[in-house]
Amino acid sequence: MTVTASPSPTSTATSSHARVAPDRSSAIAGPSCTPRSHAEAAEWCGAVRGVVVQKWHVIVPVKRAAAGKSRFAPDVAPDLREQLARAFALDTVSAAAEATLVEAVHVVSDEFALSDARVRVLGGAPDGLNPALAYGLAVVREQHPDSPVAVLLGDLPALRGDDLDAVLTAAHRHPLAFVRDADGEGTTTLAVQPGVDYVPVFGGPSAAAHLAAGAVDISGDAPPRARRDVDGVDALRDAAMLGLSISTNRLASALVPLSHERIEP
Repeated sequence: MTVTASPSPTSTATSSHARVAPDRSSAIAGPSCTPRSHAEAAEWCGAVRGVVVQKWHVIVPVKRAAAGKSRFAPDVAPDLREQLARAFALDTVSAAAEATLVEAVHVVSDEFALSDARVRVLGGAPDGLNPALAYGLAVVREQHPDSPVAVLLGDLPALRGDDLDAVLTAAHRHPLAFVRDADGEGTTTLAVQPGVDYVPVFGGPSAAAHLAAGAVDISGDAPPRARRDVDGVDALRDAAMLGLSISTNRLASALVPLSHERIEP
């Protein structure tokens, strides 16, 4: 079965999830700290205890949409596959930009745009996922040598800012840490502290490669939405059960005929 595409959505948008900052007076009471989220635990409780919490710079590689999500074939038409690839990237970057512990999001791409002050686009990267990541890491670490850096793959359409805050809070305890994808073999997030050497080894069974490189597996601290990457229709259905973000949710209804069950937002 082939699904035809709806009109292509724009790749320029405002942030997709509204977020209201919690009241600090209710989060911190006297000398103790009772956080209501991972972000409060790291940022506000750290401040109470005299700990300086460093914000993260997040790198998201986004390949050309025409080359993305080939594993949706043959069930999904090429133009819809391109739209899905753009939507996944847009939702992932939007969520990262909303995370409290993120200073800036650096998108390695020649065709990505998002209206958000914390999102920066790095063009001119070499072809291939790992060469593009090496390029992005070199640029970001040269500009921000004292900041921790995280690599986040751009196919997490259910991700929310608080999910990434949970991952970065856990990663802060380790020089090098990673989160497995939902299937357990790949990697959705790699976090590296300042001064720690890292050569990208994404693609295929990258979880084993990251373990071999000395990274700590923090998948147990990662919410399911931070692990649910989407490379095919079945994975998209799983992500829909977790709650798709706005750009992907607009397209998901086109895939409902592929399933006997309704894909819920």
